[in-house]
Order: sequence, then C-alpha cells, then structure tokens
Amino acid sequence: MEAQVMQRERIRCMEPKPEAVRAFEASLEAYFQTTVFTQNCRSWYKFGREEGRVVGLWPSALPFLGSTLHAMRAIEHPRWEDYQYELLEDGEQNMFYWLGEGQTYSQKTFSGDRAWYLRPPYLDIPPGPADDEEWIECFPHAMITCE
Repeated sequence: MEAQVMQRERIRCMEPKPEAVRAFEASLEAYFQTTVFTQNCRSWYKFGREEGRVVGLWPSALPFLGSTLHAMRAIEHPRWEDYQYELLEDGEQNMFYWLGEGQTYSQKTFSGDRAWYLRPPYLDIPPGPADDEEWIECFPHAMITCE
C-alpha cells in the first residue's frame, strides 16, 4: 500500500514523525514493564541480553501478548498523518496530478478488460422470478441453485 500511495502522491520518501515515534516507544515501555519479559534474564526478546529493551514482541493492551496477525493488520493500515513526507522535485506543482490523464492504462493501450464493471461482483442485479425465462436469459449468473 505504501508504494501505491507514494507513487500516486509523488512522494520521494517518508518517515514517521518524531512525536509519533516517541509516543509509540512510550506505549511500548509502559506495556512491557507490566510483563515478565523485562525481568533480568537473557532472552532473544532483548537481543540476547539480560537487561534492555524488549524488541522481539508485538505489544497488546490485553493481558496476553499481541499476535502476529494483529501486528500485520496494524501496519497494513498506517495512520498517514503520523508521517512526514518529502515530495519528488520534478517541477510538478499540480496537487491533482494523481488523477492522471483521464484514462486508464487499458483504455490508452487498448488492452485488458475495459468493461470490468459489467461483471460480477460489481453488478447490482435486481431480484426476479425464478420462472421468468426472459429474466433468466438476461441474468443467467444471478440464478442460485440449491442441491
């Protein structure tokens, strides 16, 4: 997702704002202080050291550790306002550049499916009687059969 945003918005690079990093680090420290992982014992959670910061686990507000699935979902949808951006320096000043030239790639190159919106799941087919032959001919994919 980040690559798509960067391309569309003409972003050269992005990084988390310092205040967002500090807030996240503070929440990590507060959370892990309530767990056994900060005890004085050598652990891969702390780069093999007895003391130090826990770096190998995802935090959770619950009494148990956060899951890998939760971590993946959390970083899949970042808060874009927590980042600072450097834009490409190509002279483009139009803030609506991302709208493009008004055509899709398929339209420009006469390739691909230019009528994708006429296929399921994009169709909104009205309900009709199951015994209406004309309706069935028009919307054959809308018929649901139960066995």
